[in-house]
Amino acid sequence: DPNNQSLSQRIEYTKAAWDIIRHHFWGIGTGNYRIEFEKAFERIQSRLYPEFRFNVHNQYLNYIVKFGVPGFAVILWLLFFAIRQKKQFRNPLMVLLLIIIGIACLGDTTLETHVGLPFFLLFLSLFLWHFPQDEIQNNLPGEQERM
Repeated sequence: DPNNQSLSQRIEYTKAAWDIIRHHFWGIGTGNYRIEFEKAFERIQSRLYPEFRFNVHNQYLNYIVKFGVPGFAVILWLLFFAIRQKKQFRNPLMVLLLIIIGIACLGDTTLETHVGLPFFLLFLSLFLWHFPQDEIQNNLPGEQERM
């Protein structure tokens, strides 16, 4: 019985999300995801009570459900394109931010909360536009030895 059990409920949410993805490769949009999750819970014959039926607690699956596989690929491409263009993969703070957010998004829809999204956007913008390139170059391991 998955009711009143956090891990079991999350497994049910994940099953429902994969069911939606299987039926809607291009995504369902942002407005009708609750309806589609309810249909998915019925299709997978979930034993969850209606009061425990929510959307998936995983940002990646949530974006794939809403925007489809192609939309999710575009979102990731845009994020990593900006970071690559600014050469921020050499910035240890940027790498740490991506690791922290990457892990946080596995257990919740972090980028859809009033705390998670501003946190990510604040530090992303600070590291992308306010971290001098010279500092990155001068602080690379091995750079002092050549001087």
